[in-house]
Amino acid sequence: MKTRSAIIAIAVLSFLGCAKEEKPVLPQTMVNLAISLTDPSYILLQNPLTAAKVSYFNALPVGYLGNGVIIVNTGTGYNAFDATCTNQDRKSITIVDQFFGECPVCKTRYNLLNGYAEGKGNLHLQRYNVTPNGNTLYVHN
Repeated sequence: MKTRSAIIAIAVLSFLGCAKEEKPVLPQTMVNLAISLTDPSYILLQNPLTAAKVSYFNALPVGYLGNGVIIVNTGTGYNAFDATCTNQDRKSITIVDQFFGECPVCKTRYNLLNGYAEGKGNLHLQRYNVTPNGNTLYVHN
């Protein structure tokens, strides 16, 4: 009986140890943005379950290859993802509704609440850190 319990325990621990780890899928890109939630371009981010794409910050393109960064109000906080499709084409994805972004070339859809691909693609979007402070969101590596 002890042997059987030990085997089950090892199997469970092995399974738990194989959990997927989010690894960078794009080359490291420096991101350091301060987004004002009172700016008319981003004011909707004050509402839960909304998303906005930031293409430029201080007149400079942001994100990998300048494809932008998507910021999402999840209702419990904020997420930010690079707006670059993680398939081979590396095109900028567009927000098609508050929950999904889509690559215009390969048609891979990305869940904007967690960054995971649905359909053709199997790689998640590159995640960035978001630190809220008053009416400002700091998006950074």
